[in-house]
Amino acid sequence: MFVDASVGVPGNVVVARLPAGAAGQGALVHHVAPAQLLALAGQLYGRAPEAFLVTVGTASTELGEGLSQPVTAAVPNAVAAIKALLTEHAA
Repeated sequence: MFVDASVGVPGNVVVARLPAGAAGQGALVHHVAPAQLLALAGQLYGRAPEAFLVTVGTASTELGEGLSQPVTAAVPNAVAAIKALLTEHAA
């Protein structure tokens, strides 16, 4: 499971199943997209796990002090979505 902020509607929580993407050139640099990590897992281990991306929308990803009010209000929803995924997909 990957959890991240995304520029979009502040406080909007989105859960998406991630497909394994192509590892691509330069895949072992500092910034690697989750789909690339899944592709690398497939190459290294012969399979990639089922994965999800949970994002919380934010108006800006600039450095600052604390979270905006909409994002703070969305944290319980994000935690609930993460717990639901963990419960639903527990092995």
